[in-house]
Amino acid sequence: MPADVRHPNALLLDEIYRDLTRLTWHTVEDIVLHPATRDINPAARTPVRGRAAVEQWERELVQAAGGALIMDVSDISANDYFGTVLGTLTAQFVNGPHSQPFCGVWRFSDGKIAEHWENVYRPALLAKALGTSWSASANPQPAPAEEGAASTSHTNADTGGFPGGFL
Repeated sequence: MPADVRHPNALLLDEIYRDLTRLTWHTVEDIVLHPATRDINPAARTPVRGRAAVEQWERELVQAAGGALIMDVSDISANDYFGTVLGTLTAQFVNGPHSQPFCGVWRFSDGKIAEHWENVYRPALLAKALGTSWSASANPQPAPAEEGAASTSHTNADTGGFPGGFL
């Protein structure tokens, strides 16, 4: 079998997406996470800061999916400074099944993760799927107030603009 010649940061991201509980094993102490629904929910506009808060954020997100948050990765690219991960997020949240494309953007500092932008294609749909039960202690995110937030149009409110979304 040929040796894996990917960049070490690409290998690190591959490990994390196979097991999200390993995220904080590879972060700086003051990591910053920008939530997927930051452009939809005012409560999510504030980044999650610090290793302990990010670990709690990820743990509670997986719990909100009944322990079965699937991050089906299709592509990973990374260098010394940045990484991107493309794929499909699938989960069974309180308001039903949810599946949509994601693009995680990562910033590295000296081989450790310093910052992460969660991005999904339609953050309003994610917020709706999470429902009001999603209240991660690290940074609460209530569901969007407008029922129409999950429309089929491709406005900035639906896509969250760039880079606004999820893992």
